[in-house]
Amino acid sequence: MHAYLLVGSGGDAINCEIDKLVKRISAKVIEFEIKKIEDVRKLIGFTKLKIDTATIVLVNNLQDLSHEAANALLKSIEEPQVNLFYILVTNNIHKVIPTITSRCQVIYITSQPANVSQEALDFDAMTIGEKLTFISQIKDRESALQFAETLINYYQHDLQDKVDIRAATNVKSADKLYLALLDNGNVKLQLLNFITHLV
Repeated sequence: MHAYLLVGSGGDAINCEIDKLVKRISAKVIEFEIKKIEDVRKLIGFTKLKIDTATIVLVNNLQDLSHEAANALLKSIEEPQVNLFYILVTNNIHKVIPTITSRCQVIYITSQPANVSQEALDFDAMTIGEKLTFISQIKDRESALQFAETLINYYQHDLQDKVDIRAATNVKSADKLYLALLDNGNVKLQLLNFITHLV
C-alpha cells in the first residue's frame, strides 16, 4: 500500500500514527501544504522527479481541499513511484472524495477511546428485531445523521490498534448510511438498508 488516510481530530494521536508509519516504511517525510490546485501542481512537479530513497508525502487537512485540487491529487496517488508513499490526514472522511478514500488504507484514530457512546454500545448488543424497533423510533434526518455518526465513532474505536473485520465492515456500512442521508435519501429506507448490512 502506497497511500494511507488517517481519520481523526486528536493531534497527538495523529502524530503518533504518522510516526509509526514513518518507522514501518523507513522513509523521510516531506510535508506539503495543499489547498488549491496550484499547490497540487507543485506536488506533481515534485513527484515527477526520480526518487531513489523511500519518501513520504504528508498532506494535512485533506478535508479543506477544493474539489479540483482533490481530483488533481488523486492522479498522483493512483500511480506512485516505487519509493513514494502518501500519508493523508483528515478530521472528516465525508469531506474526502470517495475516489481518494478507495485508493488508501484508511486508519481511524480516536484520541479519547474511553468516550464511547452508551447508545452505540446498547445498539450493538441488540438482536436484529430490537435494532429494527430502535430505528423505527428515529423520525427525522438530523436524528438519523447523529445516530450514524455515533455508530461510526463506536466502530472506529473497535478498530483502534487492531484488525477487526466486523468493525471495519460496520464502519463502512455506517459511512454509507451517513452519506446517503446527506444526499437526502429516504430516512426510513436508508436506516433499514443499514441494518441489513450490519454483521
